[in-house]
Amino acid sequence: MGETPESEFLPLPSSESSVHSSLDFAWTRLFHMAEIIRSPVIPCDHCGNPVNQCEYRNSFPPSVSTALRAGQQIYSPSEAAEYSNAISAMHLQLSIWKSDIQQLEAALDALKTDHRNLSRYASSYQTMLAPVRRLPMEILLTIFEEACSELGAISLQDKIPFWNREDESVSLYGSTPVYLASVCYYWRSICLSAPKLWTYSYVYARGPSLSSATANLILLYKKRSKPLPLSISISALYDMESDCDCERDHKDAKALGFRSLDQLLGFGDLDFTLVESERLKRLCLDVECHYLSEYPPLSLPRLEQLEISGYPSEYNGKGTRLFEDTFNYSNLRELRLSNYHSHKDLHLPWKQIEILQLCHMDDLKILAVFSGVKRVSLSRCGLHGSGGRHELTSPTVLILKECSGPFNLTDSFLFPNLSSLELVDTDDFVFVDEFVYPAPYERITVSRFGDVHRLASGMPFLRDVRLNNVYLLSGTQAMLLLNELPHLTRLSIIERRASNESDPRVVTKSLLKYLHEESTFPELETIKLIWRADNPVEESMVMDILEARLGLKEVVIGRRDGEDLNKDTLARMNVLRQRGIAAWLW
Repeated sequence: MGETPESEFLPLPSSESSVHSSLDFAWTRLFHMAEIIRSPVIPCDHCGNPVNQCEYRNSFPPSVSTALRAGQQIYSPSEAAEYSNAISAMHLQLSIWKSDIQQLEAALDALKTDHRNLSRYASSYQTMLAPVRRLPMEILLTIFEEACSELGAISLQDKIPFWNREDESVSLYGSTPVYLASVCYYWRSICLSAPKLWTYSYVYARGPSLSSATANLILLYKKRSKPLPLSISISALYDMESDCDCERDHKDAKALGFRSLDQLLGFGDLDFTLVESERLKRLCLDVECHYLSEYPPLSLPRLEQLEISGYPSEYNGKGTRLFEDTFNYSNLRELRLSNYHSHKDLHLPWKQIEILQLCHMDDLKILAVFSGVKRVSLSRCGLHGSGGRHELTSPTVLILKECSGPFNLTDSFLFPNLSSLELVDTDDFVFVDEFVYPAPYERITVSRFGDVHRLASGMPFLRDVRLNNVYLLSGTQAMLLLNELPHLTRLSIIERRASNESDPRVVTKSLLKYLHEESTFPELETIKLIWRADNPVEESMVMDILEARLGLKEVVIGRRDGEDLNKDTLARMNVLRQRGIAAWLW
């Protein structure tokens, strides 16, 4: 039995109308094969039964081990002939069984091959029933757009940290549409007919020039994305420790050259220019500002979002003129800066920025120049005092992500019109200046929340508070903070996963009793309560809170690790949905 050809194993239907008949034929064929497998594979030559059921299977001649131990001698020719005949008979049976074994092994190999082939067919048939094959093309295209845009939406500092760059070449990493188009003809047709999928690209320009493969990809992206606006990310940072000789001074690093960056920005070979001024909507540069000091200004009239992620090094006082022509940046509304010493490095229309994100920056004096900003996000900032106190009346949203102490934000800035405050932590450590303190480092936490408490108490219009994965936050601290905000309409608490048993819990019985009181947040419309897996939360108390609040419009509850809630909780959540509340499980 050899390997069955696919064309003979399960014949493919010649047309759509013959699918059912072909499947019926296939199942009949499989049933027939199963009957053959259940029949005797190798019959016994003596009794005709399967060899594993043969009645002669254990009919061996008597053992001679006793005679051998006793040293019995053979003198009679007739006795010697008996032993010779027995030996011949046994060798004959051994040859028969060896032949049977070889046939069985061949049959077993054939069965293994058929099993492997059938498993592959079963897997492919199962794939035909995958939910993705039932999605309309419009929904599938939406999923593709989300997958392709993910790289363009993530900060370079989060995507590829500057301390982990090993590739010496220039590469284009945003190859998601290429991979999607290689899955099947149907997906390929969708990708080739959707220009939006090709509008996001990330180029890692560490080497001196573009490779032919990268250049061809750039041309492909430019062709497929027309005429839609582009989202471009370029990383062009040299690791001074590995790329420079020990004797070479840091300031001489420009001698390494960035001919690849010249091309990408449009100052070299225009055929491979990635930054098309008339189409660029989002630009992300992972380049030290003084490397850009020699470039003339760029005109990007459609630019809406700009991100510049630098590298912590000595500041030489030189900025960049790339964005000096503020007249040509009338659409710029979002700015992200990381690892920059001063806003004087840049020449931008500060007053028109509405969304601001600062990352890895300790000097927050820059906040004072953004008179029109609405949303401020401070990520991994030390939040040291800025000298003096500034009142920022324009921001309505403030996000503090992984910010360490001393938490002196309240000594430098006031946010009287803030309506939304979000505190976010993700790491298992608290970063204080240049030192890492492992959990539990409670003094910093207490100091930090003392300042947050003061910060929140000066926000009379605060309506939205989100405590997401906050390090060493306890239920008592949460209540102290929330007690200053009686007019909340949205509350979100996502408890941090425990690194050890001593880590405090946020969603406690005391907090639940506090939320159950009628006087607590009478205007609350949205609530999210997510607790960690080892927190013995009484789900009935959570549901009592939700059912007692008549003004709720949306609720989200659950455990951090996605464990199922009990059946009574699920039934009560369905009752909330019947009341018109958007009730979700984490």
